[in-house]
Amino acid sequence: METPISQNEKAALLKKELEKLHSIKNEAFGEFTTENGETYTIKSQAVSVQIIPVLSAVLTPANDLLAIPNQIVYWQHWLTNTGNADDSYSFDLIDIGGDSGVLKNIKLIHDVNKNGVFDAADVVLDPHVHVETLLAETSMSILVQAQIPATVALNSIYSLGLTIKGSQTDSPILTVKDSAYSPYPQFELVKNVDQTVFNLSGTGNVLKYTLLYT
Repeated sequence: METPISQNEKAALLKKELEKLHSIKNEAFGEFTTENGETYTIKSQAVSVQIIPVLSAVLTPANDLLAIPNQIVYWQHWLTNTGNADDSYSFDLIDIGGDSGVLKNIKLIHDVNKNGVFDAADVVLDPHVHVETLLAETSMSILVQAQIPATVALNSIYSLGLTIKGSQTDSPILTVKDSAYSPYPQFELVKNVDQTVFNLSGTGNVLKYTLLYT
């Protein structure tokens, strides 16, 4: 059973919340001069307007990809703080089950120079501990990396799930699904010969070649 909150506690909580708000204070001033040359200044009462913070964000999805076995693929996302207050974001990146298998070499990358390519300027993030703070109306580019298994079946599909959540109670929870299709089976052709030394002066010498196709 929850303990009731007293009026004093409610007032303290309300005051604490109001202190977080941005405010605009406005006062009007007037000045006039009499016929005798005396100058008077008057001022109105102050009027304050509290700006309530709005927490919102957008995470753009990425296109599905076509990939060959063992290929490293990347999905690019943009995380934008569309609210009017700063917010801090935590990350979760998982391999979604129920598809054709498990992806390898999974990484979450801060695309620092925002060029959509994993290069020396970028930073690999640990999604379990990393927290990213974005000012209002700013954004960051994120890359999700994964490697297709070396052996795949025909028409395989592999998926990852990326979830991002802000630090505040009212912060949004954003989720996207990244998928890669591998419609190409892996082929291997191996050629062998039964002799590595062959005597041209002999008779009846025959080289036997075998082809193994998998």
